Amino acid sequence: MTEEIEVSDFVMMNDITEQSMMELLKKRFENDKIYTLIRDVVVSVNPYKKLDIYSEKYIDRYRGKNIYELPPHIYSVADTAFLNLRDLGQDQCIIISGESGAGKTEASKLIMEYIAAVSGDSLEVDKVKSKLLESNPVLEAFGNAKTTRNDNSSRFGKYMDLQFDFLGNPIGGMITTYLLEKSRVVNPAKDERTFHIFYHLLGGADKALLDKLHLTSNFTDYEYLKKSNCSTVPGLNDKTQFDAILNALDCIGFKQDQKDTLFKCISAILHVGNIKYKKNENNDENVIIENPEVCKTIAELLDVKCEDLMNALTYRTVIDKNKSSNQKNIKVPLNLAKALSCQDTLAKTLYEKLFSWLVNVINENIFHTKDDGSHRSVIGVLDIYGFEIFQVNGFEQFTINYCNEKLQQLFIELTLKSEQEEYNNEGIQWENIDFFNNQIICDLIESKTNSIIALLNEECIRPGEKSDMTFLNKLNSSIIKNPHYDSREKTRNIKEIDINMFKIKHYAGDVVYTVDGFIEKNNDLLYNDISFVLNSSKNPHLPIMFPQNLENISLKSPETISTQFKNSMNQLIKNLTAKNPHYIRCIKPNNDKKSGVFDDELCLHQCRYLGLLENIRVRRAGYCFRKEFSKFVERFKLICEDTWPNWKGDPQEGVRRILKEANIQEEDYCFGKTKVFIKKPQIVFQLENIRNEQENKIATIIRANWLAYIYKKKYQKEINSIIGIQSMIRSKFEAQKYKKTIENIVKIQKYCRGFLIRKHMKREYLKLPKYCCRMIIKQWKGYKVRKMLNDMCECSKKASNWTSVQWPDEKYANDKNLKEPYEIFKQVYKRINAKKYRKSLTPDRKDYLEWKCTAMNTFSGKAGWKESATTQYEDDGLKIADTQSAKWKKICSDGSKIIQSFECTKFHRKNLKKEVPRKFVITENDLYLVDNSLGLKDKLPYSSINEIGCSTKKDGCIIFHTSNSKGDLMIRTDKNCIEVVSKICITSKNKGKEIKVNVSDSQNFNNTKKTIPIEFTNSDKPKLVVTGNNNKLIINVPN
Repeated sequence: MTEEIEVSDFVMMNDITEQSMMELLKKRFENDKIYTLIRDVVVSVNPYKKLDIYSEKYIDRYRGKNIYELPPHIYSVADTAFLNLRDLGQDQCIIISGESGAGKTEASKLIMEYIAAVSGDSLEVDKVKSKLLESNPVLEAFGNAKTTRNDNSSRFGKYMDLQFDFLGNPIGGMITTYLLEKSRVVNPAKDERTFHIFYHLLGGADKALLDKLHLTSNFTDYEYLKKSNCSTVPGLNDKTQFDAILNALDCIGFKQDQKDTLFKCISAILHVGNIKYKKNENNDENVIIENPEVCKTIAELLDVKCEDLMNALTYRTVIDKNKSSNQKNIKVPLNLAKALSCQDTLAKTLYEKLFSWLVNVINENIFHTKDDGSHRSVIGVLDIYGFEIFQVNGFEQFTINYCNEKLQQLFIELTLKSEQEEYNNEGIQWENIDFFNNQIICDLIESKTNSIIALLNEECIRPGEKSDMTFLNKLNSSIIKNPHYDSREKTRNIKEIDINMFKIKHYAGDVVYTVDGFIEKNNDLLYNDISFVLNSSKNPHLPIMFPQNLENISLKSPETISTQFKNSMNQLIKNLTAKNPHYIRCIKPNNDKKSGVFDDELCLHQCRYLGLLENIRVRRAGYCFRKEFSKFVERFKLICEDTWPNWKGDPQEGVRRILKEANIQEEDYCFGKTKVFIKKPQIVFQLENIRNEQENKIATIIRANWLAYIYKKKYQKEINSIIGIQSMIRSKFEAQKYKKTIENIVKIQKYCRGFLIRKHMKREYLKLPKYCCRMIIKQWKGYKVRKMLNDMCECSKKASNWTSVQWPDEKYANDKNLKEPYEIFKQVYKRINAKKYRKSLTPDRKDYLEWKCTAMNTFSGKAGWKESATTQYEDDGLKIADTQSAKWKKICSDGSKIIQSFECTKFHRKNLKKEVPRKFVITENDLYLVDNSLGLKDKLPYSSINEIGCSTKKDGCIIFHTSNSKGDLMIRTDKNCIEVVSKICITSKNKGKEIKVNVSDSQNFNNTKKTIPIEFTNSDKPKLVVTGNNNKLIINVPN
């Protein structure tokens, strides 16, 4: 490798010149190495493209590593700060500086993302991390804007303290902002934009919100936005950004009324820009508002009275300081110029106050206030404007450059301090280093007397007419002798300094300032009338932004902007001094925001005002390289045979042997207490070259051994494969050989068996003709079967019908050879004739047979079944329909057909010992019980019959178990019991209900009052007798 690419630290350059510094910076930039060190300071060049060096892989790579162990990276600065905080308990700060477009904002976000990734992990910690990270897009939306140099330029300075507990877990944060560029709200430069939030709101909010805020999505409808003739940014989607802002506000913890206040104030500022004035016809010194409807909208958004707002925009109230005067307040009308100035001041001040309130609300949500007694530490991240030199430099550039002078002074002091502390700790003699001390410039700007700020404030507060030229004359009379101050009056032959200008020779270069606007911008006062109106708002947040009212008004002059900024800078310097600092210097490679383009002149200019060369010289003074003994031995141990591969002795002795082996002279290095110091970078490069040579030799040996190992493994694998293939081939050949042998053996066996069997059969045939036996047996069996079949045919012909055939059972039923076919033939004969018989039956005959079959299935166990089976069943035995049709039709009104009728006796329900003669009629739908004169006594639908009970005796009793209100019914018919019950079951089944028949000698009878058990027994009595009582009845049935 060449020296330029190899060097990653400016301190290690051979020549400390601007040319060598720029060559190294440019060379690394062209190789996408955007980070370079000045010891522990990181110089970052904006690549204007995405580089794959910020993934989780890189975060893991730099986690816990020393800043010099790996190539320079912003992660190494963040990791060093985090480890110092966690392990040593020291407060840290990271100072990021550079001009607009150099990448300061991105650098601060990368630092916060890295710290969030490497710190603790829990539900509460993740919630804190989310709040801290989500504060960035909110502050960017309200504090960043598109400029000609940068599409996302921070127009304010930001210092953020990240709070950590003793374990290194983030627990909160605090944000401090500096000098918001509020003039951008009303007067953005050409081809630039005001703050992002205005465009995100108009281009990203839904119609409902815009209507609520009285806004449209057209940017040209608003005077403040169309002034610069620029409303869009390539690659920036307002809808996406606005959604991200809403999500971030929710994540931080903003309430709905707070979000409403934000958007209402932003909307009010846009409407303020649309206010138009015209001169009063009656008084030229007075103006009136031409479009009062706009004021009405503003008043509605800010929740103030429209009349008060219009008066505040056209009049001002002068407070009479004479206590003896009766009139305290004097209303003075505003002319057109003052009214326009008041209008712009309202918009600027409202936005400034809104921004400060926004930061305070964020701090309320992220600041950790709980005091649990444990140790807390902070990491401060400062993202602040870089040094600015424009064609026209005003009050803003003056304050920004003053800030950079203070930071440069702190940077030099802390750098020299750290160098001196390291030398003292290591016991190395400290040599004084000559460097430019910019304290004289800081005094010129900020000292209490005869400084630029002091004289500016003096001019602002003095009575009478104030002017910028009067202020310039004071400068020329008071500080003209200061070597770092210049003006036209001091040096009349310098044409670049006009009559209204002065020059300050800053550490970074000479800057010519125009005094126009210094007085106005330093005062930047809002008329009390507007403050009072906004303080009276019903919105609870606006009085917090504007606390001044008539009751608490102070006649004392408020602090000027320069004084406020000076005090905040002194507080910032005090804060940074109390912490361990880390630096990131950001450089913009070109003004066109193009990747791969390195503008030498522009970069040199930035390196000068960042003081990089001076910092390199301070770091380089004395010894350019230093490293701990153990780490030096670890890196360069392969140079010396004594220390390779592992040195177990004293680390300092190991360093001494390595340097001796490398032929380094003793005057070129020095030993401290824990570190070795080397004067010249050439010696370090010499050590690196020797190390590289040894690495190449060792790498060659390792490579040779590794290749030998690889090829040996490969050879063994190939040999094993060959052996495996050979084994498979041999096994296949052997298997085929074995298979062929088996086939031959089987074939031989087959021939042998065939020969033996043929020989045996021939011998047997010679003895007896036994081969005829099976054929004779088969023929004989066939003959016997045919004879049996003929005999059965003759028997069937002799029978009168197919059911009375007299089969020859005595001849064939017991024959073991013919028994089975004999039975089969009988079954076949019966089935064929049964099928013929079934086909010949009429429907009535089928119904009758079904009646008989039902009787058989139900009453096969009842006495008297055999007589019933041979008896012809009768349908309508009483012929009621024919003989007494008129009476019957009155009883059976539905005209259903009579299926069966018979004489019976009915048992009295309350006294079963009594019987009365009755007639029983079965129809298609119901059962009827009538007397002899055909009077209706009882009617039973089939649906009401649950069960029918009968005994096994010859009693003829039938018990109907019903759901009727009268209870059960019991009748007796001596001859018709079986056929009656069977008929009732068939008819009910046809109606869709199956009635269960219980044939048992133990029955029950329910007369609605109680259930009476009934027992049927045989007796010698000539007729049926009922005995017993109401608890149990016994029916004695004659044998």
